[in-house]
Amino acid sequence: MTKIFFIIVLLFFSSCGIWWGTFPGIGYIPFFQHSSKNMKTTICNIEGKRIFLFGEDTNVPYFSFKDEYRVYHILSEDSSNKEYIATYKFPMTYGVGAIAENTDIAIVETQENITIYYSREPVGGFIIEQNPFSKKLRTEFRDRLFDIKSVDGACYYKK
Repeated sequence: MTKIFFIIVLLFFSSCGIWWGTFPGIGYIPFFQHSSKNMKTTICNIEGKRIFLFGEDTNVPYFSFKDEYRVYHILSEDSSNKEYIATYKFPMTYGVGAIAENTDIAIVETQENITIYYSREPVGGFIIEQNPFSKKLRTEFRDRLFDIKSVDGACYYKK
């Protein structure tokens, strides 16, 4: 009887390990661009490239003894290809109150540079993969992004 119980428990935990593994990401979310001239928002377009946020699926083994992270990419897309601009990550949350951790982001283009503003510090900061733009790319922390999102031409994504 104890062998049967042991086998049932073993099968249960192994089957949980198979189903536990994948937490879906947020997929592709477009950044929107504020325009006071047209009094509407459109898909963000910087130097002829559309800007998206991509959240990867996260695979977590059942018996994981390391920290697991949700990974996000800011990417640009033109008529020929997609390019990662920046990558960042947040720790996974588990249990009843689990949420997809992320930060608010606003992107503002000026004469000198393109600045990515963010409201929560990701683990390890932002990793700039490449700069597909002709201007300097930089990141900057701000507590609140409401005033930046309302700047004419500012790009942001909606959660």
